[in-house]
Amino acid sequence: MMKHLLLFCCILPFFASAEISAIQEIVTPKGIRIWLYEDHASPIVSIKAAFRKAGNVADPKNKEGCSLFLSEMALEGAGNLSGREICEQLENVGGKIGFFVDEDNFFLSITYTKQHQHLVLYLSRLVMTEPTLSAEAIQRVQQRLIAEEALRKDNPEVLGERAMRKAAYGDHPYARHPTKASLQAIAQQDLIAFKNQRLAKDQLIVIIVGDMPSKEAIDCVDGVFGALPDKASPLDTPHISPQFVKEGVRVQKFLPQNIVFWYQDGIRASDPDFFAFQIANHVLGGGPQSRLHKKLRLENGLVYFTYTFWNQLACTEILVGMMRTESLDRAVDFVRQEWSIIAERGITEEELAGAKKFLNGSFILFFTDCQRIASLLMNYALLCLPPDILQTCVKKIQEVTLESVNKAIKQHLNRKLTFVSVGP
Repeated sequence: MMKHLLLFCCILPFFASAEISAIQEIVTPKGIRIWLYEDHASPIVSIKAAFRKAGNVADPKNKEGCSLFLSEMALEGAGNLSGREICEQLENVGGKIGFFVDEDNFFLSITYTKQHQHLVLYLSRLVMTEPTLSAEAIQRVQQRLIAEEALRKDNPEVLGERAMRKAAYGDHPYARHPTKASLQAIAQQDLIAFKNQRLAKDQLIVIIVGDMPSKEAIDCVDGVFGALPDKASPLDTPHISPQFVKEGVRVQKFLPQNIVFWYQDGIRASDPDFFAFQIANHVLGGGPQSRLHKKLRLENGLVYFTYTFWNQLACTEILVGMMRTESLDRAVDFVRQEWSIIAERGITEEELAGAKKFLNGSFILFFTDCQRIASLLMNYALLCLPPDILQTCVKKIQEVTLESVNKAIKQHLNRKLTFVSVGP
């Protein structure tokens, strides 16, 4: 979870003077949605694909980790090629194919130089539509995943994250995670069923960045994904707001420092206060100039780092904070204090200007290569933002006033913080 939360905390970088190409939104003849960002200055092409409702949330009960398992199996052999042969062919042309999952989505990432497009997309089609899923590979991957889970469950950050999920989401699928028993229960037929039921064209969005005109993009996407099922099986996952646990949660573990998470409910990207809320979050805990960093580290020396970040999943919205500290009670008191102060008084004109300057200046960093651009666009697409967001976001952030930020703070920041800590 944390990796993807951190990814989403960068959802609003802006750079007022950047020259940004328009995003073409295309629906292919086979019904696949594409966002295309043409860039003919480089021969590199980056393709990101996401199947919604095919991540951890879709794992069968007592077989948590099924989506992860399938993503790990994807390059273990397809068609008449072994996993080694696929990897060797990719390595020979400098191409990359990768799979991963998050809470909601099953992702495919493809990168190649234009001259090797035919081979890399052929291999991509094979691994998407004709995975071998051999018994030998399943056993090998299963053993590796079980070993990795044994390491994860002893990781204090993972313990804290999972405890936070349990506190926030109770029995909701967002609170579930793989275990040794659930991974052992997954068999070949489970992987086949998951693939056939969840990886379908109606849940697919594809981002393409690079040297590819629209007609070619349509042909390539339908060529790679066109043989997949038209529709995924129904999956009804209810919306849930993070639950408030007044007494908090404490996980005992011998550590030199406490790892602390805290959370409250967040807002969706479609909310009219979205841009104002992002500025408020940046002022509160978004970097070294934030109030929490100054209070906890610079003024009192209680932490090495602290930050807050916003995350929107398909069925929830949450604002999360994190820190490491030896002085748990004092640090928590200071967090509560700063949260209350900003909730009551809002931010200043100087803080608003500083937040806008930072967000403006960071935008250009996402345009250093096609893979970063594709990742950014995928984030936006999964948040259901419009394809013209790159052209309009600068204007929207500049239009945020001190009054609108402080109004959003009063409406959305609250004192119902749940603290989850791991430590002695």
